[in-house]
Amino acid sequence: MPASILVVEDDASAAESIRDALVGAGYLVPETVPSGERAIEAALRLRPALVLMDVQLDGPIDGIETASVLREKLDVPVVYLTSFFDHATLHRAKQTAPNGYLRKPFGPRELTIAVELALHQHELEKIAAAREQWFSTTLHSIADAVLTVDAAERITFVNAAAERLLGRDRDAVTGKPVAAVLRLVDARGAELSALVTQALHQRTVTPLPRDARLGTGPTAIEVEGSIAPMVSPDTATLGAVVALRDVAERRRLERRLLAAERLAAVGTMAAGMRHEINNPLSFVLANVGHALEVLRHDLERGEPIDPEIVSALEDAAHGADRVRNIVDVLRPIAQGDQGTREVVEVAALVEGAVRASAHALRHHAQLVVEEGATPPLLADRGQMTAALVALLLGAASRVGEGRALDSVIRVRSRTDATGRATIEVHDDGSVLGDVERARMFDPFAASGNATAGVELAVAHRTILAHGGEIDVHSSEAEGTTVRVTLPAHQGPVADAIPREQARVTAVAAGTGTGRPRVLVVDDEPAIGRALARILAPQHEVEVEIDARVALKRLAGGDHFDAILCDLMMPAMSGMELYDQLGAISSALRDRIVFLTGGAFTARSETFLRDVTNPCLSKPFSRAAVVEAVKLVAPRATPPSSPGLDAPTTPARLAGEP
Repeated sequence: MPASILVVEDDASAAESIRDALVGAGYLVPETVPSGERAIEAALRLRPALVLMDVQLDGPIDGIETASVLREKLDVPVVYLTSFFDHATLHRAKQTAPNGYLRKPFGPRELTIAVELALHQHELEKIAAAREQWFSTTLHSIADAVLTVDAAERITFVNAAAERLLGRDRDAVTGKPVAAVLRLVDARGAELSALVTQALHQRTVTPLPRDARLGTGPTAIEVEGSIAPMVSPDTATLGAVVALRDVAERRRLERRLLAAERLAAVGTMAAGMRHEINNPLSFVLANVGHALEVLRHDLERGEPIDPEIVSALEDAAHGADRVRNIVDVLRPIAQGDQGTREVVEVAALVEGAVRASAHALRHHAQLVVEEGATPPLLADRGQMTAALVALLLGAASRVGEGRALDSVIRVRSRTDATGRATIEVHDDGSVLGDVERARMFDPFAASGNATAGVELAVAHRTILAHGGEIDVHSSEAEGTTVRVTLPAHQGPVADAIPREQARVTAVAAGTGTGRPRVLVVDDEPAIGRALARILAPQHEVEVEIDARVALKRLAGGDHFDAILCDLMMPAMSGMELYDQLGAISSALRDRIVFLTGGAFTARSETFLRDVTNPCLSKPFSRAAVVEAVKLVAPRATPPSSPGLDAPTTPARLAGEP
């Protein structure tokens, strides 16, 4: 279809000549108008493809003003017709971005050429505008922040993501130096603004370093991205494109995953360590305790015993007990989260932790608690309180002793922007470097206190197991802040999760006569002997180191009132013995007391969680062993004997005559 052209000319004769020439060239000229007002009315009605506009028009608005209105309302191309252009008029005309000029007088050929060029130019402008709109929409819709700068490093464009990342409107930053708006630093706080200059001068894509941050201090945002130069076809540098991505959340998840994987590996190792240490530690403690009891009894009877021997054994018992305490701290790492979760208030957890650590903290610093509104949590009260105690003691160790009057440990609780509960422990003690922060929750990185690293590692695992996260910030100006963030409990109190069944089941034992019989099944002969020494004053004790032999005896009718059985053994485990006895007699199975140095397989963890039999963790105390036997054989357990004077029957050890 031929293009429609509106002619605006106040000379009727000239207007008619132009119309004839255009119609002769194949264009449509629906009408000609003599004034700016009528031109605007006709253009809005006819929607022409082009307007031929006389600059000098009669009436309140001239051709330039009319063209400006038409550009704004219709984006219609305009070609000016004029007899002359002075400098001021030319300047005004240029502001309306015309698509051409025709100087009067002109012929049909000149007119046709001007019209063709104007229409073609306008078509190219529409294509360019559509492409620019497409790119602009694309850039505004992507999640990455994009900024463009000119050769002078001044911002020319920011997309919506960049506005959000910078926290500023595009109008507020456009035209400003990029270094003044985009504060890029590395992990040490060194400025990275020179990277834009580098990309412009070297004309190469320049990636940001991995530790790049936008801003400084606690509000700094971890970012990644690159700076790419823009070069024209004639190799002139036009500017650069800066693309940024907020990776704070991704890095946080990566660190959390890495920490979880590391703790899982440490947990596997800790489980093995506990098992291997607890076996020998069990018979060390049991035998030392037995020897002490015998010697003390002899002293009471006036027997000639060297007191130094008793003192030496007491020291040995104390040392072994310290080893047991250290190994026991490994239990949460080895076994994970096995407690009972309930709905608890953050204030109650903080109060419990402060009360538990108050005595230790008072020599180091003043304790200030700032409680804000926080949501309730679904948590294991004991584990979470212990985790907070570990963080408080860590703060005290950084402060050091003797600073109670001039140092402060501050505990703050609040709700963050996402509705999670946040607990911060802040101290003004020694500053942690990058390496120290990285190893803060390493169970083997402690100095001074042998269990400090393990306790912090347990605290870390507890927080991760509760779906939380933990961050550490440390600087000379601000001190050290350990921030714990935990998800709010969303459901009712009934959502609390019981994670461990009670292990107390009073089972009717065989009536028996005389002293109750106890069978010890453990592949470690020394543990069998130690248990025999503990129980021998009141029980008949026999020991088997192979569960298969024990099963054969029990299946053959050999009666025992209680069975102390190791959970993990090479040939047949305690779990397998339990299953086999269940097929023979549930009464026999219910008389088992399990002994464990730490369950570290999926099957053993599940088994201990589900079984209701008593379970003794190695190393065990004399009282715990006696009490466990009473649980499974209450009717057969005789009243307390008068002590070591009671007649005893030596324990028979497997393989002994």
